Amino acid sequence: MEIDNLLKINRLLNWRNSVTVEGNQVGNREDGTGNSRRKVLFSIPHCSFSIYLQSIFGKRADLILFGLGSVVLFCSTVLWLYQTHLPKPKATKISPVTPQLTKAIAAFSYRLVVDLSDAKVYSYWGDKLISSYPVAVGKPGWETPQGNFHVFHKQRNPIWQEPITGELIAAGPNNPLGDRWIGFWSDGHHQIGFHGTNQEQLVGQAVSHGCLRMRNRDIQALYQQVSIRTPVVVRD
Repeated sequence: MEIDNLLKINRLLNWRNSVTVEGNQVGNREDGTGNSRRKVLFSIPHCSFSIYLQSIFGKRADLILFGLGSVVLFCSTVLWLYQTHLPKPKATKISPVTPQLTKAIAAFSYRLVVDLSDAKVYSYWGDKLISSYPVAVGKPGWETPQGNFHVFHKQRNPIWQEPITGELIAAGPNNPLGDRWIGFWSDGHHQIGFHGTNQEQLVGQAVSHGCLRMRNRDIQALYQQVSIRTPVVVRD
């Protein structure tokens, strides 16, 4: 019985030995005897897996191999279609108006209130108090102006001009303005605003020429909180 099965497998392998050009029919190779033989296109290799299937399923092995190939082809096609039709991420374009609008909202949401009586500036976001810092205010004869103003100038590392002599002091450790300036008042010739100082021990006193001196670390923090047109209220 086993010999019969081996003979059947051998005949099956010989039957699948080659594929011809004409109609893909199966035949033998040309043997040089002059007999009319169909030309072989290519030979099909028989792997051990194919032989194993044939030994178990017989003629149905080709059908099983065909089914497995179809499944693999189908899965590959589905995967390709899925990857092809995946939605591509869309780049969001930011309008140039957006940063300006953000700054405008921040400017009107923040407000600064200066109390000259306790020499402090208070930073508010809406009605919520964000922070408070001590300031040095204007000395007698150079009082800090009171009223409602808004920030119109911000500058890093400003140059200071001595209000009496007109001498210019460059940015650096000897500059009385420190490294930040926030201007909110001007008469066309002079400006008044918040700034740092090189004499932090005087903060909290009435010693300035109308400006509001702050510790350098405090003016740096306040500089980040305000924008151009941020309201400033100065009161006694």
